[in-house]
Amino acid sequence: MSTPNGVVGWKMALKLGAKTIAKAQNVDLDAGAGEVDMTTRSSDGWWEGAQGIKNWSLSGDQLWVATDEGLDAILDSYLNGTYLAAEITAPSGAGFTGTVFITSVKLGQPLDGAVGMPFAAKGTGALAKVSAAS
Repeated sequence: MSTPNGVVGWKMALKLGAKTIAKAQNVDLDAGAGEVDMTTRSSDGWWEGAQGIKNWSLSGDQLWVATDEGLDAILDSYLNGTYLAAEITAPSGAGFTGTVFITSVKLGQPLDGAVGMPFAAKGTGALAKVSAAS
């Protein structure tokens, strides 16, 4: 039987600052770019464009564990307005790195579920691709 080539989500790692965000359940990395209109009168009636300014962000659902260092890193960054080094990696070492600041935190308290703290972070500067370790 062959092994699938994908990576199971729980094997991925997220670090913010020097702290592993081990209690995260779901993490999303979103990257995008603006569009620059390059259409001219010689475009024969067709829109022409180019990639504009790039941006990226992270968001996740973190379980509330009062003694968790990852939760502390998120809260400290939000409350103090500090930047964090962000690192998302697969077991192979491949992934992405960059710098973020926390833009929102929310304390969810469901009656019949785990207490969580969803968070959002905005990238500042470049998002860098990291190759797998050799």
